[in-house]
Amino acid sequence: MKKRLYFLLPDQRAAEQALARLRDRHGLDDEALAFIARDDIELAELPEADPNASSDFMPALARGSALGGSAGLVAGVVAVSMPPAGLALGGGALLALTGLGAAFGAWVSALVGASVPHTKIQEFQQAIQKGEILLMVDVDEAQALPVIDALCASVPGVRCFGDETQRASSASLP
Repeated sequence: MKKRLYFLLPDQRAAEQALARLRDRHGLDDEALAFIARDDIELAELPEADPNASSDFMPALARGSALGGSAGLVAGVVAVSMPPAGLALGGGALLALTGLGAAFGAWVSALVGASVPHTKIQEFQQAIQKGEILLMVDVDEAQALPVIDALCASVPGVRCFGDETQRASSASLP
């Protein structure tokens, strides 16, 4: 099972140190690493986050499917219980309306989510705007603690955050 870890790095030099440490000591490749910085900060050799990692696209898609499917199900139940113009509607109509609702909800939510920063990344926006660099690392659950310990101990000025729970040694966000 994969876990995403978050680290705030004070500058480009610290980001390069963290990248070297993760590649050399932990064998992580660019697919597992993503850096996000303010627009005027050049990331050069650092792997940048792709749009799926930095936007709310996938979570919005899931939420939209669930909400749209629920709304379609309710509409289907109403249509089956009170058929228009004496038409006999059955389970097919219920399924069709549920599917249409889920598809419509997913489509609308995905459009909105693609233009909004990921909900977790929004927590770090203030620090990013101040010039810090956000590093996201995707690791297996067994690698999470060694990676956190290694970066927090070896990269000056790094602030370490776990995916869901913060370690006792990590700083709190400003």
